[in-house]
Amino acid sequence: MSESYIVTVKKKITRKEGNSGVIRITFPVIISLVAKSLLFQVRDERDTIILSKSTTSGITVNGQVVDIALLKTDLVGKVGSYTYELLLYDVTDESTVAEGCFVVTKKVSKNV
Repeated sequence: MSESYIVTVKKKITRKEGNSGVIRITFPVIISLVAKSLLFQVRDERDTIILSKSTTSGITVNGQVVDIALLKTDLVGKVGSYTYELLLYDVTDESTVAEGCFVVTKKVSKNV
C-alpha cells in the first residue's frame, strides 16, 4: 500500500448490549479502497477478540463511508470497556485507519 494513514483522533464508540445497529465511519480524506479489505475488531484488556467483522462478513463500503453491522447477539453478555481497531489491508500491507475505546453498556431490563 503506497499510502500511509495516521490515526490522529481516537473516537469512543458506545453501544447497548443486545441492540442491533450500524457503526458508521466516514473517512475525512480520500482513501483508495480499491482491491483492499477492512477488518474491525473489538478486544478486551487481555487482547481477546470479543467482536470481529470484515468486508466479507458485516462490513459494507460505499465511497468513503464504512458501515459495520451489529447483530442483536454480537454484544450480549459483553458489558464493559474495550478497545477497537479498523484495519485497512491488502496482500502487501496494512494500516490502522480508526481506533479507540469501545464501551458496551447494560441493556435496561423490562422486568422491574
